[in-house]
Amino acid sequence: MQIEYPNSARLELNPKSTREQGDVVFHFDKYTKIMLSWGQLEGAMRKYPTAEAQAADSIKRARNVNRIKNLKVIRQDELAINGHEAAYYRTQFDVTSSGLLIARGMGKQETHSIHLHCAESGRYYVMYGSGTSLEESEDQWDILRHMGNSLRCH
Repeated sequence: MQIEYPNSARLELNPKSTREQGDVVFHFDKYTKIMLSWGQLEGAMRKYPTAEAQAADSIKRARNVNRIKNLKVIRQDELAINGHEAAYYRTQFDVTSSGLLIARGMGKQETHSIHLHCAESGRYYVMYGSGTSLEESEDQWDILRHMGNSLRCH
């Protein structure tokens, strides 16, 4: 796998990552980060025959997270990445910050995600980033789009 990313990013590889499965976080500042995960396609395809099905299930599971409220899909699209059809979702939701016994309040957040299945490498890839403001979200989408377009999965 090969991917281009901005020089300003600090990389954090999950120490449990292997060639077959893992994740890396690209940190840009205290709050801004983009995650890239990968795993064995054969296992994923037992549950998700397409990248779109995998992406849709991710959205469905996010709706059931206690801290996430009012999740809306803002945009859903198909992208072409390295000869593959990838599923793109932009979502917006309220997230509660947790207190000791009660929720402290809500803040808006937007997430951009790309799901991709690569039969040639036998892997699936998931990239996502989120922001707390529209400007931050757009900046992350620009970075995520560039990184996604540069991904060489096989």
